[in-house]
Amino acid sequence: MKNKIAVLLALGISISNIFSADIKIKGLYLGMPAQDAVEVLNKIFPKPQIPSRDDNVQKEYKLAKFSDGYVIIYSGVSGESNLDNPMAGEALNFFASFYPMITTDIDKKVDEISISPNVSNQLFNSESLDANEFVKKFMDAYNIPEFKPFEKDNEFLWKYTNSDGIEIYIGSDKSVLIKKAPKSQFN
Repeated sequence: MKNKIAVLLALGISISNIFSADIKIKGLYLGMPAQDAVEVLNKIFPKPQIPSRDDNVQKEYKLAKFSDGYVIIYSGVSGESNLDNPMAGEALNFFASFYPMITTDIDKKVDEISISPNVSNQLFNSESLDANEFVKKFMDAYNIPEFKPFEKDNEFLWKYTNSDGIEIYIGSDKSVLIKKAPKSQFN
């Protein structure tokens, strides 16, 4: 195993890229550089249907400072935005209904991908599917062996965790959440 890792490192392939990129949804994956995620979003979902007062402003996805990392937002404001204020959370919740919500760590590596039901219907062309059909098609499209159904806070969900600790949740509303499982506090 040590020799294989040494060869990969010599080729310039990082271990985190190997493990995170094995679950790639529409070109997005955990651990990818934020700027790459911005480029993917601008290609696959260039015009989210966000209510706007000024549709003449050129908008695109870009990074905004938020909490302990960054969030990728769809905006017409030039330069990097800073969303570290009390109203930002409410605004992000509103806009997350209309575009994929992607957060990064402080090093600008994607650490969570959240897709609302509205965005899911648009990205996956799944409006006519019920949740069970959506889960089956998602499994087939992304080679996921199984989702385990469970209920939380009166909502029915499906969950898949791979051997690297990447979790995918699908809600009964067809929302999708991809994140790294929290590390155990006990060793």
